[in-house]
Amino acid sequence: MSCCAPGAELYLDQVRAAQDEIALASRPVHDGLRQTDLSVPDIRCGACLHQIEGTLGKLDGVASARANLSAKRVTVLWRGDTPPPLMPALQAIGYRAHLHDIAADSKDPVMGELLRALAVAGFASSNIMLLSVSVWAGAEAATRDLFHWISALIALPTLVYSGRVFFLSAWQSLRHGRTNMDVPISIGVLLTFGMSLYETIHHGPYAYFDAAVSLLFFLLIGRTLDHVMRERARPADRPDAGPCHARAGTQGRRRTGALIAARCTRPAARRHPDLSAGRRDRAGDDHPARRRGESPRRRARRQG
Repeated sequence: MSCCAPGAELYLDQVRAAQDEIALASRPVHDGLRQTDLSVPDIRCGACLHQIEGTLGKLDGVASARANLSAKRVTVLWRGDTPPPLMPALQAIGYRAHLHDIAADSKDPVMGELLRALAVAGFASSNIMLLSVSVWAGAEAATRDLFHWISALIALPTLVYSGRVFFLSAWQSLRHGRTNMDVPISIGVLLTFGMSLYETIHHGPYAYFDAAVSLLFFLLIGRTLDHVMRERARPADRPDAGPCHARAGTQGRRRTGALIAARCTRPAARRHPDLSAGRRDRAGDDHPARRRGESPRRRARRQG
């Protein structure tokens, strides 16, 4: 029999299970510290890194917290028998987190979502642009209103489907009292659509559905390219990339440095085998190695 409500007991059981899972997934490193790797898919910018590292660094038992923007991963070093409440702390500031799974790196559902949103936005922006060109060419008022309504019907589902990439991130940030780069993007796109819909309802001469959807299309291009570059940079940021890879990189850097140092410090006598250290002082102007780089004037003076 417990004094807590059934819902509270269930929540406590879930917290204990998550803590036990973190303890089992962590690994010892040095000086009694243990390391835990968390995947945080909502990391977007440098402000996210600063907030995550600051929040986790304040927890009892946490020695250091390091967030990686490219891999969207957080590495936490902690000490003690019980792991700190890492996931509840991240959820409290609006970041979803789970234990990092190496097998999940081969799957990339975000890329598929971005490509679908990009395709829908590109299709819609091209069609709305064709209707806008017809309006700009001097269409009559009735035709202009019809084209505006058709543009609105195309733009509305496009914003709902393709814009959710930005809208969901902005809503999560605002819910927890913070902002990110998706908040002004969402405000600008929604305000442009709302103003255009108002003008269409009141038979206004101008509507900007093409601008709203085209802006969303180009922003999705940038977001997709950014995701591709981060995926390419992710193997270099993996802490579990094999020891052979790290050893090869270290040996390559050492070999390159040794070659540069040898080239810079190699004595001049070794560059010319004919002028060894013992014979260099005895070699006169008639020595072949001396005559190898002399000028024509000096050669004529020596022969004359």
